[in-house]
This record gives sequence, structure tokens and C-alpha cells, in this order.
Amino acid sequence: AEVPSRGDARADAEVGSIVGPAWSWRWQAPELALVFGERALRTADQRGDQLAGLWAQTLVVSASCRLGQQLAVTDKAIDALRLSERLADDAAGAILRVELAGCARSAGVPLVGAGLLRPVLSATDIRPAVRAAALIQLAGCLAYSERHRELDGALAEADQLYADDAQFDQDTRLGLRAVLRSFVAREHRRRGDLRSALHAAEEGANLLVGLSDLSADGG
Repeated sequence: AEVPSRGDARADAEVGSIVGPAWSWRWQAPELALVFGERALRTADQRGDQLAGLWAQTLVVSASCRLGQQLAVTDKAIDALRLSERLADDAAGAILRVELAGCARSAGVPLVGAGLLRPVLSATDIRPAVRAAALIQLAGCLAYSERHRELDGALAEADQLYADDAQFDQDTRLGLRAVLRSFVAREHRRRGDLRSALHAAEEGANLLVGLSDLSADGG
């Protein structure tokens, strides 16, 4: 799940100065992004700034999910989603719905996750990378539906959306597309198609070779 740029957050300047740069750390250094997100959240709470607090909480949720803490952060994500609805912040709400879909998958209720994604996938003004993340989550939620053609189409669209998102630098685009290939490889393994799984894994490795900063793959 990717997030909008710092300017999209429209947050308080002090909190924004913390949250903005931390977005880019969610993949390479999610632990650091989490620390800064929690710091920004405390600052927003002290100032009574709900909008800044929403985006700080969104960062906390997103970084936590990158660290595999989906179940631990579910309640925070739900509270943040409710706040985004009260503040009519559709951008934050879309990101939170994507992360909550991953939480639902982790909890063993993937169809609940698929339902959470409907407003994101039906939106017409959503950032390409957020739609891409939603498509990947949808494919995960419906992995056992045997709707292989639809799932493959969703993943192919996600790859193109990542490739076309001009708000990313080249290394971020390559890294996200490589991560996507790992998901594709896992899906092919689940179906018993080992040749396609190997091909997807090789594509991912080849994408990483193109990084200008080899530390950008986050390990």
C-alpha cells in the first residue's frame, strides 16, 4: 500500500515535517517510520490537530503492517478509518482500507478484506499507487476463489500503475514492482505452476538489478 505525497497530507507544518519524509522510509526502514509516526501522533494529540493526527496514525498503521503487525494494529486502523470518514479525507481513508484488508487477511477473513476495498477500487480520483496496492490486496483476498484470469489481470494492472506513478523515483518504482513479483510468484506456487513462479521470481530479481541504490530494496 503506497501513500500520497507530503503535500497531499495537508497536515500541520510541524507534524508534516515529521510525517512527510517518513513516508519514504516505510519500505526501506519501517521501524524508523513507525518511531517517527508515533512521535508525530503525540505532537498532533498535544495540539488537538485531528487532521495531522489522522495522517500520523495512517503512517503508524502502514509502517506497522510493513513489519507484519497487522493484527496488533487493527483497532488503530479502524479508529483512524472512522476519523478519516468524519473529516471527509478520502485519501487517508483509501490507504487505511488497503491496510485493513491486509489485517482481515491475517485474521483469516479475506472476504471482509475484499469488501473493505470496494470504495477504493470504485473511486475515480485515487492515486495510481494506492489503486495498485488495493488490487494486490484484492488478489490476496480472493486467492482461493479460482478466478485466475481476473486475479492475473488485477496484478498486471497493479504493475502498470506502479510503473506509471510519476510521484515515485525510479528506485521506488522498481522496488515496488519487484515486491509485486514476489506476490505473483507465490500465487503461481499456490496453483502448482512452478515454472511461472520461477519466471516471476527471476523478473523480480532482474528489476532489483536496476536499482541505482542497492540499499533501496530494504533487504
